[in-house]
Amino acid sequence: MFFSFHHKFLFYISNFFKIIILVPHPDSIGNAAEEIYYATLKARREKKKLAIIFVKKIPFFLDYLGFYDTNFFSLKSKYFLFSHNSFSQHLCGLFFSLYFVLARIINLLLSKFFKKKKSGYYWRPIAGNDILWRPNLKLLKFDYTKSKKQNWSSQFQKHLDIDITEKSLLKCRKIIKDLGYEGREFVCIHVREGGYKNDHSSNLLNLNISNFIKSIKEICSRNILVFRLGDMSMKRLPKIDNLIDYPFADYKSAEMDNYLIRNCKFLICGPSGPYCSARFIHRKRTLFHNMFNVFDGPFNEGDIALIRPMYSKSKKRYLSIKEIMIYSKELKSSWIGNDWIMNENNENEIYEAIKEMLDSEFSSPSTLQKKFRKNSLKVGLLLLNNLRFQEGYLDNLNDKYRFASRIRWKGKISESFLKNNWERSSRNKNLNEI
Repeated sequence: MFFSFHHKFLFYISNFFKIIILVPHPDSIGNAAEEIYYATLKARREKKKLAIIFVKKIPFFLDYLGFYDTNFFSLKSKYFLFSHNSFSQHLCGLFFSLYFVLARIINLLLSKFFKKKKSGYYWRPIAGNDILWRPNLKLLKFDYTKSKKQNWSSQFQKHLDIDITEKSLLKCRKIIKDLGYEGREFVCIHVREGGYKNDHSSNLLNLNISNFIKSIKEICSRNILVFRLGDMSMKRLPKIDNLIDYPFADYKSAEMDNYLIRNCKFLICGPSGPYCSARFIHRKRTLFHNMFNVFDGPFNEGDIALIRPMYSKSKKRYLSIKEIMIYSKELKSSWIGNDWIMNENNENEIYEAIKEMLDSEFSSPSTLQKKFRKNSLKVGLLLLNNLRFQEGYLDNLNDKYRFASRIRWKGKISESFLKNNWERSSRNKNLNEI
């Protein structure tokens, strides 16, 4: 079928020429970072070269997406076929852009005149990601044993040759030196707001920066710089010694964003683009706050995570972590239960987790942390078989293999958060439910 042509074409091209072609998400830094990381893993595993191609923003056809600045991915690797911003990369980008223009036009015509709406798998300006997690393109059924045989954990542990380009590195280092920050230890924080993508109603992703001020002050009091990441649509932060409200700096750039994540002591971030760049490409320690499921946990050793508190409408109280795990096993069509209202982590939960990040960098997990990780794996295995991640069949299949690859995460859930919420949510004290 025409619409699936590019997926099949790239699969056969990959096998014949011993190259991997990836057109990463053009509008999601997080998805793109994850795809680039796994594609590089695949290139190493199969002894191939990886061609990373970015589609172009074409008015009236490919301008409906919120394109990010591709200089965020000013990366180099011995596995890359093209240098970043090379002529070959731009030429291939133009070719694929024209193809996706054609695919979108035909999809719109089919939808309007023949009432045949196709899954985005067939026309979105994305290609090559369907072979990153599936063992092979012909596999049309999820099978966890086949995913497990790929031995993802051992692949993650082995150092992967991928880094910022020398040009970007020198440029950003000079800026840091000129600012007087050379040699200073710093932490990055990103708290997503709705301005960048004009999605203010996205309650799962957009968060309140005021919940982080106490933690920022704690870090700054230890003579550690804090760079707040984001864009100029964000709410300005109060003046605090050692805090840099970077979105409003005249040296802000996509390259500098990438540099700061690469070089920070750790990143404080929720489910957003910088988090994926940190945990996959740069393998930086992260405090992953406002995690909204119990099985896709903190990826790397040394990471710490906080789970979103979940209020049950039927029980009229907050659920314990044990309850969240039990009820998560029953989910079928969404990661979030219909009975749940998800709240943000408050300033004290974040503050205690920050102190854990600062004071116990690579400590062994506690008994309770091990217990959570063990139960998380059980929940995850059930959800991989029962839960429908996406509507489209192939999209759903790809996501099952995608999440299966990282189900055995290496980080920890905040010890203080587990102690306060394992048997009974600490928030129920405010509801007179002690």
